[in-house]
Amino acid sequence: MNLLDLIMGDSGNQQVIGQLAKRAGVSEKEISNILAQAVPAVSRGMKSKMSDENGLSSIMDILKDKQPERYIEKPEELATNNSVVDDGNSILSQIFGNKDTSREVASRVATKAGSSSGVVKMLLPIIASLAMGAFSKKGKATAAPAQEPQSSGMMGMVKNFIDADDDGSIVDDLFTMAVRRFF
Repeated sequence: MNLLDLIMGDSGNQQVIGQLAKRAGVSEKEISNILAQAVPAVSRGMKSKMSDENGLSSIMDILKDKQPERYIEKPEELATNNSVVDDGNSILSQIFGNKDTSREVASRVATKAGSSSGVVKMLLPIIASLAMGAFSKKGKATAAPAQEPQSSGMMGMVKNFIDADDDGSIVDDLFTMAVRRFF
C-alpha cells in the first residue's frame, strides 16, 4: 500500500481533503490533484533518506518526537493548527536537505497538478506531516498485532516501504537507489 492510500484510507479520507481545501482556499478537486502529485514526491524523498543509517535514524527520530500520526487521526487540526506546518517544515528539511529542493519539488508538483506554486508551497509541509503520519500509523499497526516491540514493527514497515518491487528483499532496491544517486 502506498502512502497516498494510507493517507486517504480505505474509503478515501474526505475529511483530510476538506480540511486542506479549507486551509488553502481551493477546491477539493484541486487538493486531490495536488496530493496525487505531492505524496509520491515526498515518498521518494523519504525512501532516499532511509537508504542510509543516519537518514533512517533521523526519520525514526521524527516519528518519535513529532508524533505525526495525530494529523491522520484528527484531520480537523490540518485547517487551523500551525504546528502541522512547523512539523512539516522539519520533515521536509530532513528528507530534502534544504529549502531550495523543497521549492523545486513544490514547483514540479504545481505544474503536474495544474495548481499555483504558492498553494503547493503552502501545502507541502502539511502533506509531509500527513505522509509521515501515515507511515508512522502503519508502522504502529504492523507492530501491534505481532506483539513485537514497536521498533521491530517500524523496521518491518521501513523494509516494506523500501522494497519497491515487492520481492521481499531490499538489497536490490538499495542498490538501485545508490546507482541513481551516484551515477
